[in-house]
Amino acid sequence: MTGNQFGRKPARRPAEGPGHHACRWWRARSRWRPTIYCLVGRIYKDTFLESDFSHTLSRDCGIRLGERGREREREGERERERERERERERERSHSSVGCQTASTNPPRYPEKPR
Repeated sequence: MTGNQFGRKPARRPAEGPGHHACRWWRARSRWRPTIYCLVGRIYKDTFLESDFSHTLSRDCGIRLGERGREREREGERERERERERERERERSHSSVGCQTASTNPPRYPEKPR
C-alpha cells in the first residue's frame, strides 16, 4: 500500500541542499551572531594589514562585517531592554491589582471537618 489511511501518498519533504546544515547551525546560534561577525571582520582586517594595505576587498569586507556585528549587538541590547521593561510592567500591573502569590492565597474552599 503506497498511501496512508486517507488513501493519499504522504507529502515529500523538500530536498535538503548543501547549505541546509549551515543554515540550521546559523539559526541555532543566533545569539552568537554579533561575536561571529566581529570575529570574521577582524580576520579580514588582519588580511588587509598583512597585504601592506593593498587588498581593498579584505578591508571593505572587514568594515562591513564589523559594522554588522556591532549593529546586531545593539539590536540585542535593545531587545533585552524591551524584555526587561515588559517584565517591570507585568510586575507593576500585578502589584497594582493586588495580586498575591500562590503561597499567600487562602484556600478556595474551606476544608471539611473530619
